[in-house]
Amino acid sequence: NSLGINLSSPVNIKECLKYEPWKIEYKKSLDYALANRPEIKQMDTLLSIAEKKISYAKAEGYPNLTLSSSYYGQNSTLIQQANGWNLVVGASLPIFHGGAINARIKKAEEGLEQSKQDEALLLQAVELEVKQSYLNLNAAAEKIEVNSKNVKQAEESMRMADLRYKGGVATIQEVLDTQTSLTRAKSDYIKALHDYEMAKTDLKKAMGMLVEIGKQETGGKVIFTFNLKEISHRTKISYIKNM
Repeated sequence: NSLGINLSSPVNIKECLKYEPWKIEYKKSLDYALANRPEIKQMDTLLSIAEKKISYAKAEGYPNLTLSSSYYGQNSTLIQQANGWNLVVGASLPIFHGGAINARIKKAEEGLEQSKQDEALLLQAVELEVKQSYLNLNAAAEKIEVNSKNVKQAEESMRMADLRYKGGVATIQEVLDTQTSLTRAKSDYIKALHDYEMAKTDLKKAMGMLVEIGKQETGGKVIFTFNLKEISHRTKISYIKNM
């Protein structure tokens, strides 16, 4: 009993799945992902750090200028006082550390290049994830339409079988068969609704609208918990994925 519910407690099943189409264009979903995925924001920070490392490394090879000044005053005679300023300008150049500085610059540039390659791979991965999730959402929506039609056809078949049975031209077995077909059609429709909601959640996660806040393994299944990023409120979403 992984849910911690008393087995003797009554269980009331409440219908909560309802088809709520989510209309969104692929380009908008991809643009949103590129602007909001936390991995991309983190990569932008890493690129900025890599660029600053190059600047800092190059700055070590620049001349170091110093400027100092002083004011003095003294009585040279009993009548006249002599005053003056001292101004000293100095410069130092790390000519004996050029090799080490160049090595640090090269290492920083290689780090920046590696970060750019990582960024390109990340953008490709995000685009692939969004595209696959978007296609899965559309496929799940089409599956709902098909199963909805199957339910209507099964309901009509059962109605006709019931009329024929009452008219004495059909057997009870025919009626039972149509009832079984209707039950199967409704079950497939509910599963299609579930798959659509999961596809919707996967797309939102791929777009960066969902932030994973927890993961719990239970009996061969992994339960993911997410927070939905909205402007006015935050909604917690959980779903179970078989491993």
